[in-house]
Amino acid sequence: MHGHMQRHARTMVIVSLLSLAAAPIFGGQVYAAVDDARNLVTRLGNEAVTVLQSQAPLADREKRLQALFRDGFDLDFIGRFVLGQYWNRATSVQRDEYRRVFRDFVTQTYARQLAGETVTRFAIVSANENSDHDVIVETLIERPKGAPLKYGWRVRDDKVIDIFVEGVSLLVSKRDDFTSVAQREGIDGLIASLRQKLQQASEAAPLRPRLVGA
Repeated sequence: MHGHMQRHARTMVIVSLLSLAAAPIFGGQVYAAVDDARNLVTRLGNEAVTVLQSQAPLADREKRLQALFRDGFDLDFIGRFVLGQYWNRATSVQRDEYRRVFRDFVTQTYARQLAGETVTRFAIVSANENSDHDVIVETLIERPKGAPLKYGWRVRDDKVIDIFVEGVSLLVSKRDDFTSVAQREGIDGLIASLRQKLQQASEAAPLRPRLVGA
């Protein structure tokens, strides 16, 4: 009995030492993920402000913002998420076509909405890991007129997968829109709808857009 207690005690000591040894490594991984996410959002935000404050033509600003979205956002993940259950129902051909149209729709739509906006400053407020091990980076976007906008950026694996505008998830709101169309018109109908919106946007007059979510 005494020998069993000694072995148990030795086991507990070993487990404790291993836990202590592993804790800094795990903590370091968390801190690294938070720092990486903060750096990513800082870079994207500062680059966007630089574009918006430039004197380049509106079309050039749109193209630069489109490239910024493609670089910093996980558009494949976002596209699958907003399609919901209909992603699993889609054929491989439909998925490929949807990916292409969705990427164009997101980058062109949001770049067009953002390109004419005036922004004075972009500031990081906080960055913390959530229960899903994603990092939420809270930011303020200041404009010459009106109160600053509160934006939250959800980062996973060094890519943005969602934006919260004043606490509202764009990912969730778009999912409601997309699944509603897919339910009524099918996946091909949704793809056709996105193509039509892209065509209409390209033909529309270049009106001064508002900031996304404003």
